[in-house]
Amino acid sequence: MPGIVPLNQWSMNRRAAVAGTAALVLCGGRLSIASGQDATPAAQPTGDDDAVALLIDAATAMTELETFAFTVVTARGETTILEGFALEEVSGVVRRPTDFETTVTVAIPFASLDLTAVSIEGELWLNIPALGEMESGWQSLGSGDALLSLLNPDVLILESVQFIEDAAIDREGDIDGAAVSYVTGAVDFQSIAGDLFDGESAVPTEIAEGPVQLTIAVDDMSLVREIEIIGPLLSTESPDVIRLVAFTNFNEPVEIQEPDLPANT
Repeated sequence: MPGIVPLNQWSMNRRAAVAGTAALVLCGGRLSIASGQDATPAAQPTGDDDAVALLIDAATAMTELETFAFTVVTARGETTILEGFALEEVSGVVRRPTDFETTVTVAIPFASLDLTAVSIEGELWLNIPALGEMESGWQSLGSGDALLSLLNPDVLILESVQFIEDAAIDREGDIDGAAVSYVTGAVDFQSIAGDLFDGESAVPTEIAEGPVQLTIAVDDMSLVREIEIIGPLLSTESPDVIRLVAFTNFNEPVEIQEPDLPANT
């Protein structure tokens, strides 16, 4: 396996650098420095009593998970980052409390580009794919909690469920054979980011202003199966964006391995 990409080599290829930054911008929505098991104790949904009770149970059930898999797709509109790269898909697995592996697929001119991030016990690596004359390789990004959270969807699950306003049960349905209740409501991710980050952080300014509409599918085990987000999360997105986040493989065994780096790195 290729070794860590030296920082000076990484910066020589502007497209690779931009694509690597794209993964950091997208994967976790830049929402929080907390892990998914550090739920905000004061947060509670508001709305109809039955919907609020369902969301509280869902927040608890999701917090108690040890592992899960996830996929994020843009169902309508376009999520663009940096110099116009379009997000195609985000997918990965999480192993609590800190480990995860995430793949971000972005569209570049005439092709798609996959970037993989791996976190083991607080250490984060980003795999930069081969582009032009530059070989692929792993870039160590250190162990900052804020950096780790950008690539981990835990915060998206917990904070969106706990901060729903005007929650109401919209309908009953079925996802992959599991009966689910669909709860609708609104959440202001920029406000959440403002509460979770200190005043020196630029993260809240990168989240779209105002509330967005959510539909959360909760099964009879109180597990969140899907979250549909109607409206932009990032300030760079168009207002017509609809994003679907699907969660699967709850508490299934997860294989996340530290990158095989050369001994001299």
